[in-house]
Amino acid sequence: MLPLVNKEPVLVGFRPSWSGPAETEEDLSAVSPEERRRLRRMISNRESARRSRARKQRHLEELRGQAGRLRFQNHELADRLGGLARRCLLLRQDNDRLRAEASALCRRLADLRREVALRQFHRLAAPLPLGAHYELAWASQLMVSRWRPSVPRDFPVGNTRWVPRERSLAGARMNEAHVTRRSRATSSHWPDAVGPTQKLLAHPRVGVVVVV
Repeated sequence: MLPLVNKEPVLVGFRPSWSGPAETEEDLSAVSPEERRRLRRMISNRESARRSRARKQRHLEELRGQAGRLRFQNHELADRLGGLARRCLLLRQDNDRLRAEASALCRRLADLRREVALRQFHRLAAPLPLGAHYELAWASQLMVSRWRPSVPRDFPVGNTRWVPRERSLAGARMNEAHVTRRSRATSSHWPDAVGPTQKLLAHPRVGVVVVV
């Protein structure tokens, strides 16, 4: 009985991918031109496919690295966004608190203004003493004087006694100048009467005197 012999098919002109250029040239020289062109196209296609796979692999690695970087940046942006949202909430709370305080202060200021206006009204409505009449009459004068004024001819002085008066630059207070006389001035000539027994007489040269 004859032993079995495995016979492998022999591909004419086939060159494995690990074969070198010398072996390729030898294989190509042993085949026909048409087969040679076919083998060259096949070899070229294999090289192109290998380069394409390598290029795709590199591109895939780059995309994976870019995806990792974008994932990391996304986490950072999410953390920053959360911090900004918390800060915005705190600022809104502070803004509401400041608005409430401003409203309360405005109401307090309005109340104080009304209170001051009422006090001024009551003070002006109250009867003023004699010294207050002097202050209101001469508060706008900005001179300090302490002198014996010259009396005009038409002023009814009679027997008088002069007391010096003082005025500050702010017109805050002045001493009373009392003039006593025997005769009483008529209200038509000196109309500034302040009481039934006293008259407040104002003259641009004399000043303020009280006729008794």
